[in-house]
Amino acid sequence: MSARRIFGCTLLAALSGCSSPAQICNGATGIQLGVTLTEGYVPYTVAGERGRSFLQVEGNCQFAYRSASSLSREMVGVLYPELERDMSERLSFGRWPGLAGRYTSGISDGPVLLLDSGATPGIDISCDDCAGRDSPIRDIAEEYPHVLADLGPIALEARGAVRYRVWGPVEDPGFPVVDLVDAGVAVNVTALAQPTEPGPDQVRVTTQQWEADGFRALRLAAIERGAPLIAGRDAEGHIFRVDFRTILPSEGRAPYLGGQ
Repeated sequence: MSARRIFGCTLLAALSGCSSPAQICNGATGIQLGVTLTEGYVPYTVAGERGRSFLQVEGNCQFAYRSASSLSREMVGVLYPELERDMSERLSFGRWPGLAGRYTSGISDGPVLLLDSGATPGIDISCDDCAGRDSPIRDIAEEYPHVLADLGPIALEARGAVRYRVWGPVEDPGFPVVDLVDAGVAVNVTALAQPTEPGPDQVRVTTQQWEADGFRALRLAAIERGAPLIAGRDAEGHIFRVDFRTILPSEGRAPYLGGQ
């Protein structure tokens, strides 16, 4: 958490007194604060179904997020009161309904930041080129990645069911490939593979704990090798591409398997 903040107030505001930030953990059902950073016009991926990055907080203080870095994991946890106040202030949460609107620069294929509060139906704020906007839009966009970073120490990797697609064999992708035998990955990539890259309507779901954990272990192995995407080589030397994400507790489309 930023050293400039004292119990949810900036240092400058604390010197002159500050009001309480808008409450996020209000006891209501469902997501009360949602932030999504989209990629703009990019090819479909399962990993990017919820955006390049996202943050969501439910009324019971349970949160989930994914940072924008390559092969980021889906993380979950529970906010404590000081961090809730800090998040609300840094993201100007209480001002979202009053700022509602679409802020566009005409850059049709650039990243878009979406802000959605449970207090109003639909998206409150949509903006591209947020860094070039006036405050507080610019400030929200600048604070967002730092807010995610501050959640890291209290977050655990989500261990829900997995949405995935696997295809191959493919040509050498030109980035580090995980040796499936040496890595000891439990998921049978070869058996799951479809011959060509599956479209969105061909994405599969596994609710098997061992298999879902196997996908996450494969992602970790790819991260450790510095790969930007996931590819695995089987015992016969065939290479397969893997694209997946963990289903979040709030989605309710498959059983949630716990946390680690």
